[in-house]
Amino acid sequence: MTFRINESSITYDNAEYPLDNWISRGGFAEIFAINHPSKGKVVVKKFHDFLSPRALNTAINGYKTRTRHTEIGPETLIYPLRGDLPRGIAYLYVEGQTMDSYIRVSAPIGQKITEIRQMIQKTMEKLEKIIGHGVVHRDIKDSNLLLKPDGDINLLDFDTLTESHEPRDEDWNVGTPYFMSPEHWIGANSPSMDVFSLAITGLNILNDTDTLKRLGMYWCPGQNELETTRIDNSKVIDKKVPIILNMDLYPEDIRTEIYGLLRFCIEALQFDPQRRPITAETTRQLLAMTPPKTTYTGPSTF
Repeated sequence: MTFRINESSITYDNAEYPLDNWISRGGFAEIFAINHPSKGKVVVKKFHDFLSPRALNTAINGYKTRTRHTEIGPETLIYPLRGDLPRGIAYLYVEGQTMDSYIRVSAPIGQKITEIRQMIQKTMEKLEKIIGHGVVHRDIKDSNLLLKPDGDINLLDFDTLTESHEPRDEDWNVGTPYFMSPEHWIGANSPSMDVFSLAITGLNILNDTDTLKRLGMYWCPGQNELETTRIDNSKVIDKKVPIILNMDLYPEDIRTEIYGLLRFCIEALQFDPQRRPITAETTRQLLAMTPPKTTYTGPSTF
């Protein structure tokens, strides 16, 4: 088997395929699709030329971890990773739609809230499996969650995958800052860090917008310790983040579903990693919660 990344094509099984069917671009690579005569549609991930050896090694190690844990996701590598650092990889295409594109082309969020709750539940089922195998994804977000035609959810993009027990590296971090957990910011891993990122994803999906940014909130590291700050850089006392539980913001017929999703987000955004839900059953119970008879209209903090 031959596999070589060229400037504008790949050489695969002694045949050359142009990289003209562009899919997307990420922090580590550009994604293309080719049609292989025997394997069908194949996805080619071409790592950026500007990647440092350290970054490239991180991405390759992520996919090596992926090959040791077949339950993680759909990406079936068809080019075996060896001891060198290839400039790209190839894997079989899986039909589906990422959650970010699903939301954009679908009906208003209010009409899709039930389906979104199901997506969150199914994603937690995947995360529970990888948590049980001591693995963390480190880049959970809507664009890395694939909704398949059968309604199942698969994780995508394993450049950042690693074992959760790996030692922290204060000088090197990977992932998407907006979705990072507090421990992720300081280079540490925890079994529940992906659950935190899923909660941020849930909040974004809930309003079909960057909810936390709209509320003026985001996570960033302080000088000596991690602290929650507002965008205007003023501190939030006791590291608390407001989650608005005002059900009057939403149509009456979907308030129950929205309330359950908010309750999941509140628990999953706990600052202490050990207090976050890490099982699909706990997630199911939180999503099933219903609002109290008297709607609380103020902010809820944790």
